[in-house]
Amino acid sequence: MAARSGTGIQATRFGAKRLGGGRLAAVLVALALAGCGLNPFGGNDPPQTGGTTAGTAVTPAGSDTGSALGGEVNGFVWRASLDTVRFMQLASVDADRGQIVTNWYIPPAAPKERMRVVINITNRDLTPDAVHVEVFHQIRLDNNEWSDAVVSPVMHTNLESAILTRALFLRRAASDQ
Repeated sequence: MAARSGTGIQATRFGAKRLGGGRLAAVLVALALAGCGLNPFGGNDPPQTGGTTAGTAVTPAGSDTGSALGGEVNGFVWRASLDTVRFMQLASVDADRGQIVTNWYIPPAAPKERMRVVINITNRDLTPDAVHVEVFHQIRLDNNEWSDAVVSPVMHTNLESAILTRALFLRRAASDQ
């Protein structure tokens, strides 16, 4: 089980491996692009909105994203978070707690790597402390077992920034209507 230390680096009971920054950086850029509504890994995956995921309702695309969901969650940050990870399958979505968890995602360009994202929205403000992102990264070993890998603290920060940038865009678009 991986845990995030105070520095944002993944520490595991199996140890950690530091990867060359190229592939992981490419995935980071892809996640940031996804927040802009693009699926950088190809395909035309529809956004995972509307309906249910893991038994919990996901905010419909046409809902009022400016209102608070479940009391203490900013609707713009919620929608921006869903937009950012829309190409990844969702494991659980809890609007009341403000948490989005993805399943493990294997990028087609890197079949020996996988990642999982956990997003926690902590308050109604549209500020940097309103969203907290954890990224878990694993690599497949020669024996086909998965091993936890170190995730750069910059990756967490960049995903949080991509979510907030998208939330600001959504708020601006809503005020223009």
